[in-house]
Amino acid sequence: MAEKPVFAGPIANVVATPHPDEYFAVAEQEGPFVFADARTVSAWQGLRMTSRWKTWALGDINNLPIQWPRFSRYHGNEADAEAARQLLKGAISKSLQDTVFQPPENPMGNHEKSAFDMIFTKQSDGSLAGPLGALMKEVSSDWDYAMHVVPGLGSLEANTVGGPKMIGYRPPPSVANVAYVKGINDRIDHVVIAFSPGDLDAKADLEACLPGAAPDGNHKDYSLDIASGVLVVFWSRIEGDAIVAPFGGDAAMGLATGLLAKQLAAPLSSGVEGLDERLPAPPAWAFLVNPGKWTARYWYKDTPDGAGLSCCVFSRDGSASWHKELPDGFPNAFPNGMPPDPMTATKNAMSKVATDHATDYAKSLARDQAKAILPEFLWPLIPGVGGNVSQKISKMMSDYFWETVGGCVFSLFFFGLVGVVLFGVFIVVLVAVIQSMM
Repeated sequence: MAEKPVFAGPIANVVATPHPDEYFAVAEQEGPFVFADARTVSAWQGLRMTSRWKTWALGDINNLPIQWPRFSRYHGNEADAEAARQLLKGAISKSLQDTVFQPPENPMGNHEKSAFDMIFTKQSDGSLAGPLGALMKEVSSDWDYAMHVVPGLGSLEANTVGGPKMIGYRPPPSVANVAYVKGINDRIDHVVIAFSPGDLDAKADLEACLPGAAPDGNHKDYSLDIASGVLVVFWSRIEGDAIVAPFGGDAAMGLATGLLAKQLAAPLSSGVEGLDERLPAPPAWAFLVNPGKWTARYWYKDTPDGAGLSCCVFSRDGSASWHKELPDGFPNAFPNGMPPDPMTATKNAMSKVATDHATDYAKSLARDQAKAILPEFLWPLIPGVGGNVSQKISKMMSDYFWETVGGCVFSLFFFGLVGVVLFGVFIVVLVAVIQSMM
């Protein structure tokens, strides 16, 4: 068995003081927590508009007997979003007779290319009944995306379809409790977020190894690679680059050598102006973990007050168990049972780059020196130059042959021309001599 959980501190996914702007006020009422490798956190856009497009129907139209087709709500480009919108239009028109789509008088949406059609049905007298709802195509934020695809636990992609992989855990709006379990290499092998809306002391329950808690069979497990050895858990409302900006271009290295140099876990500020002052607890945490493949599991526990306790247990595959309901992880991916140390891996990579550069430079000098000594037709014998010696010799002989033939032809032509001239001179002289004798 591994060590017992160590309570790290609280984490919040709701503000204590609402934002004066309605858009931010709504978004700051809840939102999933996001688990991500520190090196990918900056891709998360929070409440900013992303490269992801969304197609959706809203209003009473969702409660009508529409034969909805299978379609994707989120898309990597506008064209796919528009194709999905037209597909939904066709389904609505087919299911409801005399359907009319009209743009609203005051268009809404998060992008100038958004399409927003109100849905009506035409009556026998020509009047319109409704609206029954709306059909929209617009760009979306990562927070909005996470709210739709994470009912409890789910897989996420930052910024766009196919973006960096992350995992979302969605408890109710709350101040949850964060704990970790130390594993091999004096690094973390398990991170736990637990929340109970009732009277249960979640902190004490965590430190007691969550007695009575067990995996909830209604939720799938989700896996994620934490290759850098630094895990960041944060509220989805926040932009990732704001969280990791203080730690430099390589957030994982900056955190590992800075904030986490002497501790295994540390709270992080949001980096969003004015937000931290309105929060009841930190919105993010960083953890120094053993790198590798990690798996998130949704757990639940009944409590005497009926409120229950929900939690997300995020564990490195192959790690030792700390709870009777958590079997030792999947077969260890590391032959010697020890995951690679990220600092050592970085040093080895830098050393390899330097060695490769020096080797390439030495080979280049050697090739230049060999070329200065050998005739050109033998250059293919030099490693790294390329070519074929026999082809070089054939070409050289061919060039020599044609040079020789060309020289002979020119010589014959020249001497023939000289012979003709001399013969002409001879004839002229001969004629002159004959005439002088007559």
